[in-house]
Amino acid sequence: MVFKHFRWGITWRVLVLSLESLALMYSLSDTSLIFTSILIGVLMIIQIINLINYAEQMNRDLVDFFESVKYSDFTKNFKRKGKGSSFNEVYEAWEEVVGHFNEIRREKEEHRRYLQMVVEHVGIGLIVFRKDGQVEMINKAGKELLNCIAIRNIDSLPGEISELLDELKTGQRKMHVFQSEDYDDRYLSFFATEFKRKGQLYKLVSIQNIRQELEDKETEAWQDLTRVLTHEIMNSITPISSLSGTINQLLNNGSKDTYSDDETMEDIKEGVQTIHKRSEGLIQFVNDYRDFTKLQKPNLKNIPVQDLLNRVYNLMQKTYEEQGITLKNEWYSSKEIMVDDMLLEQVLINLLKNAMEAVRDVEKPEVTLKCWEDFYANLHISVTDNGAGINKDEMNKIFIPFYSTKKDGSGIGLSLSRQIMHLHGGSITAQSEPGKNTTFMLTLKS
Repeated sequence: MVFKHFRWGITWRVLVLSLESLALMYSLSDTSLIFTSILIGVLMIIQIINLINYAEQMNRDLVDFFESVKYSDFTKNFKRKGKGSSFNEVYEAWEEVVGHFNEIRREKEEHRRYLQMVVEHVGIGLIVFRKDGQVEMINKAGKELLNCIAIRNIDSLPGEISELLDELKTGQRKMHVFQSEDYDDRYLSFFATEFKRKGQLYKLVSIQNIRQELEDKETEAWQDLTRVLTHEIMNSITPISSLSGTINQLLNNGSKDTYSDDETMEDIKEGVQTIHKRSEGLIQFVNDYRDFTKLQKPNLKNIPVQDLLNRVYNLMQKTYEEQGITLKNEWYSSKEIMVDDMLLEQVLINLLKNAMEAVRDVEKPEVTLKCWEDFYANLHISVTDNGAGINKDEMNKIFIPFYSTKKDGSGIGLSLSRQIMHLHGGSITAQSEPGKNTTFMLTLKS
């Protein structure tokens, strides 16, 4: 139907042009019609231009249409008016195609934004970079794990991380312990895959902090060991304690005439008393460690962090003054936290007591209780002392249950503190410079 209209439009324009040609020939034959000839000539020129525009209009619009498709520019309007009914159906069809393309583009844009939102908020760090190291994309989790705010090239990352990312091959998994400036050790697991896009090779690396899982497994293993030790030791110590108590009572109530050797009996009595005393000590020892495996689920409530810190500070201040130790406070956060304040208070008191013992032989003892928030709104509470510090070998063991650097220490304080922090979804880390200072830091995720 469209082409019939088009042919008819061409036909009547040609017929009109033919009639104008005949009229021009006739007027030229009569010199008295010179102005008429000029008028007819002008009309013919106008008609020729109209014919050419009519014939080429469809081609121009078709070129515009294909260019719109080529460059994905669908802002042009193909609803032509005043072009004749012969073009209406074509333009309507083009408008439907353009509308369809716009709908597809809107759906793709919505899908892209959806994927972008998912990538940005997923808990696993993701980074995409080219072969030359130029970073195309890094999500929020990736920035937090790598401790960076903005990054254009992986070369701007710490050397070990940059080399690891560059050397990582498709399907390869590596782990790296990354220590940031805020003492927050991170056990990062990297997994890479490579792909091509528009002829350009890209590498996608996922990053996970598996520290929590490792520490949970470690704590779980020690709890299992503690339960086994508790069971076995109690089975042995309880009858020893009972028997030694009975023998000690018999010996105390017996007469010397009953026994032939007074000196021997005195040695037996002293030995049995020693066994009894030691067995009671071992029972108490086991009971202390039994508490380590029976930590109750925290009773969480929303409290201002400064209220908690003030309470701990006021509680320990007098003891510090009696010992001649300066206790400083540097609190740069007033946010509210969802914690079990009694358990967290127990952790802080334990750290402050440890710090107090660490600076006992220092000339000018000083301990600082500090609180602040990082860029990601995570809360950090640190206890820093200027004591002798902890050497590297001991630093690797201080969180192991039953291990203690103190002569009379039980070795469960820091282990219990780590367990309490894990129950809060947080962590406890330590860093020490022998001869200078030691810092223990609690981190609570936002």
